Amino acid sequence: MFVLAERLGARCFVLSAKYALIECDARVEPYELYLGELGPEERERLKRRVGERCDELRGPWYLAVVNLSGRYSEVFPCRVEARYAVVIGKVDVVSAEKALRLVPKTIGQRNSALKALGRARSLEDVIRLIEEGTFH
Repeated sequence: MFVLAERLGARCFVLSAKYALIECDARVEPYELYLGELGPEERERLKRRVGERCDELRGPWYLAVVNLSGRYSEVFPCRVEARYAVVIGKVDVVSAEKALRLVPKTIGQRNSALKALGRARSLEDVIRLIEEGTFH
């Protein structure tokens, strides 16, 4: 995802259990903290921090790529508005004119979708995937 964003000249964000929603190229101190290690109050606090950051980034965007696994989608209270979107994971926060969605049942399915996105060399390649409605 990071390489794709760099290739497209796009902004990229990552959801961190420690730092909330941060730019992919942000310099942070190394840490070992996972969402599963947070208690209910800490998760709620993280969700609020992510929500505050999302208010600044709401969009609308031309293209949004959202890749969230199970637990992380629980602390992502954001609405993302975009003309085109790729959504990987059980996420119902993206509003787009045209979207390609996948709820992977296995890590292999998730990795295959990410690999297909990684082959995109341009914004047009990603839009073509969305228009075709497939990650192949």
